[in-house]
Amino acid sequence: QEDADGNGIGDVCERAGKHVDLGVTASASPSPVSVSRELTYTLKVIHHGTRDEGNATLFITLPSEATFRSATPETGMCKRYGLRLNCALGKLMAGASKTVSVVVQPTTTGTLTLRAEVASVLPDPVAANNTTTLEVTVRP
Repeated sequence: QEDADGNGIGDVCERAGKHVDLGVTASASPSPVSVSRELTYTLKVIHHGTRDEGNATLFITLPSEATFRSATPETGMCKRYGLRLNCALGKLMAGASKTVSVVVQPTTTGTLTLRAEVASVLPDPVAANNTTTLEVTVRP
């Protein structure tokens, strides 16, 4: 579909006046981290759009070089499937955000890589901000 003003929202959706635009960011503390010390990832799902989303889900791929300790969503729940976390965050109002805290414990030196992707039941015309990758250095 055409996007006359180039803002990433198709003209048909824009005329409707409301759209979903979920994004995800990630941070880690401490960074860098030492082997065997707990590392806390904070993932923030932000709704940049103008239409409420009734079922936001955050998919997190954990680093294989760390032991999973916990996942705590602001609302909803997270289920772990090996190195994958599926966090059902529920309704996300336009302009609002929700966080998920994930704690791991590095098992070796090097680099830990965490990946996250947010998904919406409704179409999200701005896919560029739906994923994030975060690398953290692990020291002895």
